[in-house]
Amino acid sequence: MPMKWQRGKKSPYLCNHFGVLRVGPNTRRTEITATETKLKQELDAGNKVCCACGHIVDEHQIGKAKTQLLEPRSLAEELLLVHPQPPKDDKKIIRTLVENLCSQAVLPLRSRSLSLCDPKDVFWFLTAPEPEAVPWPAWKELGLPHAGSPKDLALDVVFDQ
Repeated sequence: MPMKWQRGKKSPYLCNHFGVLRVGPNTRRTEITATETKLKQELDAGNKVCCACGHIVDEHQIGKAKTQLLEPRSLAEELLLVHPQPPKDDKKIIRTLVENLCSQAVLPLRSRSLSLCDPKDVFWFLTAPEPEAVPWPAWKELGLPHAGSPKDLALDVVFDQ
């Protein structure tokens, strides 16, 4: 079910699993487990625990948030809701990530050949020849009738006088 954000009301994106545990999207898996343990200890001590959007959560919601954030599929869904930003001050981590990505991205050595449905389709990939490349035939080779020829006389309209 898609979430709808109405003006003047609370953001539906605040009440997600990150909000229940009160952690950010760049939190490590060990920190998620440690935060869940800490929040359960607060509940056992008799304190009320609120999530980021302000409502009170119980032990079941905290446990569910932890398990959902530790599963890769549900973690990806939650990350789509909160749109994490990479840290701006640590350029060494970003450079390392880019180098790792470039080392994993291997381009194929040979490109795939195109299969043509019709051999005449190859003309789409060729440039048009210059007018000088094709010799013009002589007028006699075209076989056109000239004035006074038998073909021309056969095509003339004869009117009665």
